[in-house]
Amino acid sequence: MRLQRRTATQHTTKKATKEGNIIEIIHPFHPDAGKKYEYVCKTKFYGNDYVTCTDKQGKCSIFPASITNLHTTSVELIGSSCAMTIEDFMKLKELTDDILRSNDM
Repeated sequence: MRLQRRTATQHTTKKATKEGNIIEIIHPFHPDAGKKYEYVCKTKFYGNDYVTCTDKQGKCSIFPASITNLHTTSVELIGSSCAMTIEDFMKLKELTDDILRSNDM
């Protein structure tokens, strides 16, 4: 596999068309902490989630999703491979609570 060298050219992209897709860098020690960007897309590189976004000037930036206010839901983490449904988890909780209550007697 041949690696390509990054160019010094500034990359820009079209702004996302949906409204309300502003993300914020929330990691307290990141130099851009508190800055807001317009969300473009979320991609996976080498197993990690990254967010592509643009600033007010249209400059494209890529950040690890973990330092932004985008929260990964459990459905995204497990995909379609989960063998249990929410109802199954609720039943499990009820059974566990019943067992714990019976042990208190």
